[in-house]
Amino acid sequence: MSDKYLNVKITTPNSLFVIEKRYSSSILVQELKEKLELVTGIQCADMVIDVYHKELRVCSLTQNDELFINFISPESLMDNEVHLYVYSRNGKNEFDDIDVSKLEMSEEDYEKRSVSMRAFKKQHKLGRFGDTKEIEVMEEVPEDVTVGSRCRVTVKGNPRRFGTVMYVGHTKFKPGIWVGVKYDEPMGKNDGSVEGVRYFECPAKYGGFVRLPDVEVGDFVEEGIDELDEL
Repeated sequence: MSDKYLNVKITTPNSLFVIEKRYSSSILVQELKEKLELVTGIQCADMVIDVYHKELRVCSLTQNDELFINFISPESLMDNEVHLYVYSRNGKNEFDDIDVSKLEMSEEDYEKRSVSMRAFKKQHKLGRFGDTKEIEVMEEVPEDVTVGSRCRVTVKGNPRRFGTVMYVGHTKFKPGIWVGVKYDEPMGKNDGSVEGVRYFECPAKYGGFVRLPDVEVGDFVEEGIDELDEL
C-alpha cells in the first residue's frame, strides 16, 4: 500500500486564516517541521507543533525521528484530516524582524512602477482590470497521483468507487487541479470528455473528474477480477 496523504490544516498565533496543505503521513516529524518552516516562518529548532482532532488537542510532536503518523489519532486518519497549531518557543518567527515601514510605498509611486502585481494585472486584464479570472493558486499534486495509478475515489454523498487515474491537471470546465478517473464500473458521468473537450478515452458512464483530496492511490485490485477467477 502506498503512502497515505492527509489534508493538513495549519494555524499559527499570527495567522489570519487557515493554511491548507497535503502531506504524507509517513514522513518524519523533522521533515514535517522543515516543510512547515517554509509555510509559517518559524524555525525548526524553536518550533512546537500541537496536534488537534477537530477542537480537541491530541498531543504535541516531540520526537523528530518519529513518524508523523504515530501522532495522528485514528479519528483523524478516518476523516483524512488533521489540524496542526504551530508556534515558537520564544514567541517569534523569522518574519517578525522585517521592518514594514521600509517597505511602504505611496500610491502614486506604486502606480508608476512597470514591474508590479498591479501592472501585471493591467497587462493581462486580470481581476478588476478585465473579465479574465485571477490566476489560480498552485495546488500540490502528491507524487503518487500519476496517470495509470490504481485509485479509490471517496466523494461525500456518493458510493466509494475504484478505478484508474487517466488525467491529472487543469481543465477548461472549472479552475484548479482535477483528477480524471476511468472507473471499473459504469458509475461515472462521462466518457473522459467534458463540454466538448476530451481529456482521456473511456466508455460512456465510466469516466469522471474529482478533486485531489477525494483520491487515494494504492494497490487496489480491479473490481470484477476476483469474481472472474472463481468461474
